[in-house]
Amino acid sequence: MSAPTPVTGNTKPSLTGVRIKQRKGVAKATAKFEPEVFRDALLSHLLPIPPTQYDLIATKLITAGSTLEFLKYSDALFEIVFVGGILQPGGSYVEDGKTERSPFAIIGGKDEIEGTAVAEGADQKDILAEVTQKVEVMKKVIQRYKYLQKPLEQNVLPALLQYIIKWTPLQREKVADAAAMLIAQGFATGECLLALTKDHLVKDSISLSFLTHFIRAYLTFQNMEHLSRLLRSSFKDIILVFPQSKRTRAALDAHFKAEGLPQVAEWYGKRQTVLVKEELTRWMTQACEEDEFTEEWVENALGHVATQQVENSLPTSDVLSISWNALMASFDWAGRSDQFAKIKTFFPVLAPFAKKPLEQVNLLQIVQVYCYDEQKAMKSFPSLVRILWEADLVSDNALIYWFDKGAKPQGKEYFVKSVQALYDHVTEESDDEEDE
Repeated sequence: MSAPTPVTGNTKPSLTGVRIKQRKGVAKATAKFEPEVFRDALLSHLLPIPPTQYDLIATKLITAGSTLEFLKYSDALFEIVFVGGILQPGGSYVEDGKTERSPFAIIGGKDEIEGTAVAEGADQKDILAEVTQKVEVMKKVIQRYKYLQKPLEQNVLPALLQYIIKWTPLQREKVADAAAMLIAQGFATGECLLALTKDHLVKDSISLSFLTHFIRAYLTFQNMEHLSRLLRSSFKDIILVFPQSKRTRAALDAHFKAEGLPQVAEWYGKRQTVLVKEELTRWMTQACEEDEFTEEWVENALGHVATQQVENSLPTSDVLSISWNALMASFDWAGRSDQFAKIKTFFPVLAPFAKKPLEQVNLLQIVQVYCYDEQKAMKSFPSLVRILWEADLVSDNALIYWFDKGAKPQGKEYFVKSVQALYDHVTEESDDEEDE
């Protein structure tokens, strides 16, 4: 008989026949994904409750969360709460032989539940009040299960906004009100609004209508400053929700004023003016780096500046300020001796915007403030004023008005005194002309 094989230190014990119990969390994670089963289980909790018993519904949902897998089926949960059922890609309901919808849903309503259509002219305050009560239910559930907030803002809201074309105008309005309330109160971010720039929603003004309702509802919870920050962070430009044929500042202005939201039009106008001024400043500064202002250069610059002014309703004072400061940025005040010669060749760009006396006074103020800020240019102020006067960019009356009462506070005493000689000369000539 052979001797038994000795057990060495490297031999591992066999677990044959031993049953290993799988951890509960692992079992849940590997379980089959069955949103229809989740839907049916959730509806079994909601169907017996009258749809307007909001406190009872909130309590029932919170209780259901202890047995149903809200985290795993968060998308299905919010779809049921928003639209009454679960959705398939494209926004259509999942039809598996069961057409029953949740009696409690954001886009639902008393009349819709009873099977009658809701009038499109329903009072918006009543609609918002109804939606507010339903969103309060949703908020209570999110506050109890805080892990639901992330899928709501990252998955559910962006997807729902892509599907709004599937619903009636009234249903879209309700979703807009709910989204506005959730975002205004910090339960979601405005990232979902970017979905409104998709072509299939933009072309028939669906995005524009939705955003208008959203803004109106949002302003009932937050002020215009808060809304402006949201719009800046959510859109590259809100004009992208307008159909292609209406993407103009004038069309946007007319739309929001007609909708009773002039503050939105005013905010957008100011913001666009700032952006246009920044872009024009960059263009002019880069263009002024040329060594010489040839006739071709001047013509090109005038065309560009004039176009920007007309399209964006830029005040002449802004055009003068941008043009002058861009010109001055190209000079080295410490080392160039031909600077005044170059300035004169730039005057044709300024001339169309300094025809009226007030424009000429404004030009003097711009030069004054520039020289005050740029200490190296302070001593050149009287020379700059003289060449502007000699080139008829500053008239006698404009100079006299600026000297007497139009100078800016910045360095006023110094600058007024520095052009005393020219002022005396101009006033003497004026007196002589009156005597003659």
